[in-house]
Amino acid sequence: LSGMALNRNPAEEEIPLEELKVGFDKVFGDDRVLVLDHQGAIDDGTVVDQLEYMALCGCKNIYVDHITMLASEGSDDLKGNEAVDKIMNDFLKLVKRQPVWLGVVSHLRKVGQGKRPFEEGTLPSIDDIKGSGSIKQVSFDIIAFARNMIADDDTERNTINMRVLKCRYTGLTGNVAGAIYNQKTGRLKYCGDETFDIIPKKQVEQGSVFEPTVKKVEPTKIIDSVTKKTPGIIKVPSISSKPPEEK
Repeated sequence: LSGMALNRNPAEEEIPLEELKVGFDKVFGDDRVLVLDHQGAIDDGTVVDQLEYMALCGCKNIYVDHITMLASEGSDDLKGNEAVDKIMNDFLKLVKRQPVWLGVVSHLRKVGQGKRPFEEGTLPSIDDIKGSGSIKQVSFDIIAFARNMIADDDTERNTINMRVLKCRYTGLTGNVAGAIYNQKTGRLKYCGDETFDIIPKKQVEQGSVFEPTVKKVEPTKIIDSVTKKTPGIIKVPSISSKPPEEK
């Protein structure tokens, strides 16, 4: 993270500590970023308490990486899918108590014999999520990531493809523009046009086809408009739901 603030990658070049300290102060100097390293020594109950403490400290976006490891420690003497159910229920209660967005990283099931593995760029479906079905049921949004880790071409190997598997607010799903990893800067760059349509220009309603008002928006503005009170909700421009009046 310190290197990213400098647009430099410590894995690509050796950055002197005094220069890296500048990036460290940019990221962590004003306590805008909090990192919890539990080293596998705390159970899910303690994790939820720590996450709530972060929320009370002012954190608005929290990532848990990953729920599979957290569930492996058990939850209230529960194991496996029952532990995942309990954890997801606790997460849901947390985001209802606090104005925070909570992102949960989940591993995938092994692909069937003869199928192309995810490590070679296959985008997963919602049923490929490893563990309990509560992960997909409780989540407000689910976004799948995949890249071909063994591709010969550098660009292909560093390109992350994305697919929206669930969006409770809009119901819009499908493939979206991904991102490409820049080895020199350690950053991800958006792959796609500068603007895009929220919904198709043609829409059918009650047997009649009309063109609703569609506003072009920048992807960064959508990301910045995540609400503070409800997790996983993204505001989109208002869209007319009625056909234009006849003149």
